[in-house]
Amino acid sequence: MNLGNGKMGLALNKTFVKMLKNQLFIPKRIVGVVRWLLVATGLLGTLGCLVFHFKDNIMRFAVSSDSPSKVKPEPDSNGQEAPPKIEM
Repeated sequence: MNLGNGKMGLALNKTFVKMLKNQLFIPKRIVGVVRWLLVATGLLGTLGCLVFHFKDNIMRFAVSSDSPSKVKPEPDSNGQEAPPKIEM
């Protein structure tokens, strides 16, 4: 279709383009952003639920009886516990 000015194409007035932008492209972008926010929230919620569900197992693993990080200080002569000695 030749419009007489040497360019081929469909002549769309600005009102129609603005309406198309406001009713199609902006809502499509908003839906995309909301979708990824919901996916991220769902993943964080799932991770939180897993930690809450397995927190007893996690705590038992972190403070097990064979854990090398557990230090039992010996009581001092006056009944107070001495801090652990660090050798270099």
